[in-house]
Amino acid sequence: TTAAPAAAPAAAPAAASPHLVGGGPSLLLLSTDAAPVASLLRAARDAPMAGRRRVEGELLSLCSNVLLPAASRRGGAASGAALDWRLALHCLCQTLHVFHHALGSDGAAQLQAVLRTLEQSCGPVLSSAGGGGGGGSASLTPEARGALGSLLGALYSTLERCDEAPLRSCLETLVKPCLLALHGAVDAMAAALQAGGPVPPRHSSRGRLWVHLGLLRWRLLLPPHPVDPAAKHLLRAQLGRAELREARLSRLAAALAQEARNGATCTPRSARLVEAERTVADAVDAAALRASARPAAPRPQFA
Repeated sequence: TTAAPAAAPAAAPAAASPHLVGGGPSLLLLSTDAAPVASLLRAARDAPMAGRRRVEGELLSLCSNVLLPAASRRGGAASGAALDWRLALHCLCQTLHVFHHALGSDGAAQLQAVLRTLEQSCGPVLSSAGGGGGGGSASLTPEARGALGSLLGALYSTLERCDEAPLRSCLETLVKPCLLALHGAVDAMAAALQAGGPVPPRHSSRGRLWVHLGLLRWRLLLPPHPVDPAAKHLLRAQLGRAELREARLSRLAAALAQEARNGATCTPRSARLVEAERTVADAVDAAALRASARPAAPRPQFA
């Protein structure tokens, strides 16, 4: 279990960490560099034929760099386990930081300070995962290793004051296992660094952290409404097309019945049906314009 909550260490009001994202719960979608990725893909789509080679190089570079913290991108000699540990820490801090708006001004400042300190203290140790050891500047002193538990306890107690029901429901089942896995891994790596031996990659702890972190993000991103917000306009357009078909059939049936009765082709009732059909058609067009693009399902290769 995490240690008793302690006051978060004071942090200088310097420039915000580049790994911290501000905003509401909707920015959970943006907390893993989605905005620059979307911009690059949009530029690639609109690039002229003469710039295809440059765009291709940028996309290949994107495959290797996206989602990695800036420090990991610069450390080219780090192992795969070290980069994955840094990515897990980066993603965990961003996911939790999104809810700073629900803590008030004091709670938000405390959460930012704790997350910034957590990333600064754990990041160098995690960068040595799977390496040959040898101490160095990445190791934590015994006092710092003891303070890590208090830091995680302060983070947990800060999150307990959050007003967001989805996050509160996940604290005990998902957030706490993430913090415990991170604490155990950093403590073991720091001990190995101090002993001068090889640093264990801690694959099992990393797997548990990613599983709980993935479930946490899935739970937080799950929309409360049964309709996916990204697909609601498409669904509205599909339902509107069915309603439009019924309106057209009603108008045609009424026109044929009126013409068979007295030969009239234009009556007040037919005018009302035409206006209703036009209203439904306008609603379908508006919903179709706001619908998200959905690629067609790939056809089987043997077809």
